[in-house]
Amino acid sequence: MSTDLVRYSVSGNIAEIMLDREPVNALSMDLIDALLAALSKARDDEAVRAVVIGSAHDAEIDRAKAEH
Repeated sequence: MSTDLVRYSVSGNIAEIMLDREPVNALSMDLIDALLAALSKARDDEAVRAVVIGSAHDAEIDRAKAEH
């Protein structure tokens, strides 16, 4: 799992997977592979009962720029 693209942590019974591909976590094969690896890690951890997936960034998208 690429720790550059995905942050994985467990607190209690909850695994937290944070996507860390600035600026807006656009999907790439590397990010998808890292996400799948993190999900597999959570699946294999018997203590994990829930998974939260989020963004490590608070990105605001300028829709006018995004459309071009």
